[in-house]
Amino acid sequence: MTGILKKLAGETAIYGLSTILARMINFFFVPIYTRVLTQGSYGSYTEIMSYIAVLQVVLALGLETGCFRFANKLKGEIGENASYSPFSTAFIIVGAVSLLFFAATAVFAAPLSHFIDCDSYKAVIYFVAGILVSDSVTAILFAKLRYEQKAFKFAIFKTIKIVSETGFNLLLFFILPGWAARNPDSWLLKVIPPEPHFSYIILAVFLSCMVCILLFLP
Repeated sequence: MTGILKKLAGETAIYGLSTILARMINFFFVPIYTRVLTQGSYGSYTEIMSYIAVLQVVLALGLETGCFRFANKLKGEIGENASYSPFSTAFIIVGAVSLLFFAATAVFAAPLSHFIDCDSYKAVIYFVAGILVSDSVTAILFAKLRYEQKAFKFAIFKTIKIVSETGFNLLLFFILPGWAARNPDSWLLKVIPPEPHFSYIILAVFLSCMVCILLFLP
């Protein structure tokens, strides 16, 4: 019994580490954001992130937690290999729903960009949609890692995502403006503005999501 409790405590600490790290880094970046962004731009960022938080829950359909129940049930009835079926099915369903959402977002990109006051940089809408698709499908993959008790791999993947997001933020906010001043005709400036903008944060999150997707590739 003591061994089980120690294992549970250890895995809980590992799983919680990435969450603590993410909150610490977000706390570190708040003064940077409020210093370099206008009040309106920072307000747009917080508004968009609140939408993302809600839509992440909706698009995942609650299947990342539901899979545990069905996987345990099938494992007891059929055997070890049963754990793969619920997660595979959930991945397909969530992936299909997320792709439909991305397609709908692409169709309504113009009015949505106007809604968030970003008409000149509609790519932000695609970044947001990409974040939601990535987070929804990886939620199932991370749930599978937890079910398989691969706590270390879970924590490593989460930490890499957080560190990469931090790196992209630093690159965009501290390197890009100077580079943009020297390269005013770059195609990149058609996607994001040359001066610090809330789209930098959204792009950093999107790029870190792509890194996370790559980690799960076989």
